[in-house]
Amino acid sequence: MRTVFFTILFGLLLSFSATAQDYEVYTDRPLADYQAGETITFIVDTDRRGEIEYKIRYSLRTESILEGTKEHFGGTSEFTFTLNQPGFITFEAQLGSRYKAVGATVSKQDIRALSAEPSDFDTFWDDQKAELAAVPIDITDWKEDDNEFSETYQFSLGHVDGRRVHGYVVIPDGEGPFPATLRIPAFGSGRNIATPDVVGAERANCIAMTISIHNAAPDREDPNAYEPNVITDPEKIYYRYAILGAIRAIDYLETIEEWNGDELCLYGDSQGGGLSMLVAGIDQRPTHVIQSIAALSQHGGKRAGRPSGFPYYLEAADAQFQTQAEKDQVYEATKYYDAIFAARRFNGTSMHFLSYLDDVCPPETAYAAHNAMSGPRLMLHSLDLYHNSPDEFVNGRREFLREHFIGARTPNFQFEPDTRSHYIDAGSRSSAKVDSTVRLSPDFGLDNSGPDNDWTYEWETLWGPGTVDYADPTDAFTNVTFSDSGKYRLRLRVTDPYPEQERKYWVLTDEVTFDVSPSGAVSRTFDGEANSEGFIELESLLITPNPTGGTVQVHANFSETQDLDVVLRDLLGREVLRAFAKTDRLRTELDLGDFTPGVYLLSLQNGSRIHTERIVVR
Repeated sequence: MRTVFFTILFGLLLSFSATAQDYEVYTDRPLADYQAGETITFIVDTDRRGEIEYKIRYSLRTESILEGTKEHFGGTSEFTFTLNQPGFITFEAQLGSRYKAVGATVSKQDIRALSAEPSDFDTFWDDQKAELAAVPIDITDWKEDDNEFSETYQFSLGHVDGRRVHGYVVIPDGEGPFPATLRIPAFGSGRNIATPDVVGAERANCIAMTISIHNAAPDREDPNAYEPNVITDPEKIYYRYAILGAIRAIDYLETIEEWNGDELCLYGDSQGGGLSMLVAGIDQRPTHVIQSIAALSQHGGKRAGRPSGFPYYLEAADAQFQTQAEKDQVYEATKYYDAIFAARRFNGTSMHFLSYLDDVCPPETAYAAHNAMSGPRLMLHSLDLYHNSPDEFVNGRREFLREHFIGARTPNFQFEPDTRSHYIDAGSRSSAKVDSTVRLSPDFGLDNSGPDNDWTYEWETLWGPGTVDYADPTDAFTNVTFSDSGKYRLRLRVTDPYPEQERKYWVLTDEVTFDVSPSGAVSRTFDGEANSEGFIELESLLITPNPTGGTVQVHANFSETQDLDVVLRDLLGREVLRAFAKTDRLRTELDLGDFTPGVYLLSLQNGSRIHTERIVVR
């Protein structure tokens, strides 16, 4: 009897395997990676005959760009499409009962925000943080569990609007102080949406925090989860509680004496991935981010005819409101919760996981947030996954921590492997001489060793006042020359085809700045004044939007009060605007709407010291 059953089961498995293998859909390039204007060829490969119904869309959530039918006579049928702008494309093909989809990227490195950032983004969140700071932290914590490798505590903290922040913290045994991680949960409201990260603490040798974003203990369900949520008012959107709750958890971390005070990695998937990027940009204490299949990005995509990220605020506005004025309020209010704008403010190291067929958080939306970051970035592309994280999200994040947190390399947990993740460093900010050869010397690899022979490289110029001539932009260690004086930003992208895993590949990205002058020294002369690499006291500078067609926001933070001249010049050195401020926190708006399109140099001057940035007026 057992033999008969086994034979039948084995036959069914063979039949299923044959069915799965006799219908394939793929692109003509193994990595499905194209540039704008190039022809994408989608291929349906099957011996079956019949009519193929196909659709081409920006994501599995958007309307069709192109659809139709094609008679298939066995073998392969090809379908071509060209996208003339950056984005993602999905191709779906159905033949009878057989359906498959495949995704492709188009100039993915250039995917950007499709709506303008609020001019008061920082002011809004500064006000929210100030409101939180006025609430006593009111710590209640108690030991939940312990073992030979760690101790687990549950905690409850004071929060805005009379709420509480609930979560767990696991502290590893061994010699501290330790780096820390904070996991923000995926969407959900049931019990145990947040659980103690004992494995993460013990195997990565980190203080591991997890929080709920709801107003109930993590092992209980909040009957009012995700409410109130007034999407026309940025102060009443539910995710305000989530972001401020994570910030309050970091406040609590600062009271834990075992923390080293320097290293904090935020991570999560889906909702948690988007919130991790938002919190990292809004609160300056996180140093690293790991996100997978992130939500909360590109909320305004729908208005541009492109995908919007979860929770699809503009779609909700169409369903809830009748007037355009109300829909416009939603469009403006939700910008404060777009991970793209927060990501611009984060320059730490990050790891990202992207699934090409994600039908919940379209990949184009998360890629825009990834591109907004300026620090070293690692991204695993999974060509065949939908809204699920790859296995590497679990093991890869511990390898990432071991690579970037020295303390994570020697866990007390005795069975943890010591492998490390990819790493990349395009180089330190350097000076260069006009028209002289400079050698680019990045550092990158995997698991503390260099690259494999099948890795590929691409250098490109992000901006600068002149041209950059690369001896070979596909050589990681190429020579370059700069045509004119000024500051230049170069980006290196390294691709690991990851042959160990079919239909996956890694891209490592980092940027480097060069200060170019006739002498090649960091200090140089500009319009009769010394122009140094920058103020010793300058802690951060944000100029947005840039390029601009109208107003531009200039936000600069200094370690102490500065007597500042804010000067804008054209490339001929002619002064076109000047203002004065005495501050340690510059917040100013420049109206450039009537300026002639071109490149302008904005200088923050304090006596003989000058910091200069480039602004492009469209």
